[in-house]
Amino acid sequence: MWGLKRRKSLVDRVHRKYDEGRRYRAYHDFCRAALERPLPDGQDALGERGFEHVPVFGAEMAASLLKELARFEVASVKKNKPELEGFQIDDRSFRDRLLEAALPPAVDARAARYFGSEYLVHWFAVTRTEPGGGTNSFLWHCDRGPTRHLKLLLYLNDESEHGGNTEFLDREATERIGRRGYVYASSEDRVADLRPLAVRAGVAFRPVHEPMGAGDGILFQPALTLHRGIRPTLGPRTVLTLCLLPSPVPWQEALRRGAMSDLRADEKWHRDAGEVLDLLGLGPLPETR
Repeated sequence: MWGLKRRKSLVDRVHRKYDEGRRYRAYHDFCRAALERPLPDGQDALGERGFEHVPVFGAEMAASLLKELARFEVASVKKNKPELEGFQIDDRSFRDRLLEAALPPAVDARAARYFGSEYLVHWFAVTRTEPGGGTNSFLWHCDRGPTRHLKLLLYLNDESEHGGNTEFLDREATERIGRRGYVYASSEDRVADLRPLAVRAGVAFRPVHEPMGAGDGILFQPALTLHRGIRPTLGPRTVLTLCLLPSPVPWQEALRRGAMSDLRADEKWHRDAGEVLDLLGLGPLPETR
């Protein structure tokens, strides 16, 4: 691994690159100022802890969606990452139903409270992971990107069928380990066991994962919360993943205006967050002093 000082400076550089350099912080400020509805009541447990498990829909709907997915081809869902396979959804009507099902009031309230604004679906994917398969997402990491974005992992089949899961360390533990520079470790530096580093950081190592039934979801802060997938062992695991960003308009309107990216063809992040406003027909993003 790199020396501690160099790795710690990497954490700071990643945050500045996206929040300041690519103007995601200024874009978020714009979205908060554009909010027209009252924010839902309740505590922002997601913001404080970094992750929150939430039932999204029942097992019956999960089974129905899983059955419909069988008609789509399985292939790589992300450019330059052929090992990440999933369903190639080319039916816009089914796509819209899938997103509507994934964002019920319980998820909407949590996302709006966290962002303090509306939000949009930046991208989505339905991945299928066979036992023994997968990527380095099964090692501890934080995702590079703007600090204020969310992911929703929605399990479409029961943990008892595949044996997989996702586990997390909370925000406080992540920040303390982050002082040692690990959180944005390169692929070759990622580890399956963070306990030794946690001990050196003076952190009690208490990963959290809850049993995931079909239709259960996990909403979390990928850039600020250490997490890793638990590889399936019994059968294929199917997960719907949504990446959420702040938005000046509700997600349905942002989708209608074409603001969603396709990971099969597009880069993961915009070169400048003002591109989102251009796609929404609301640009340019005002310059900040």
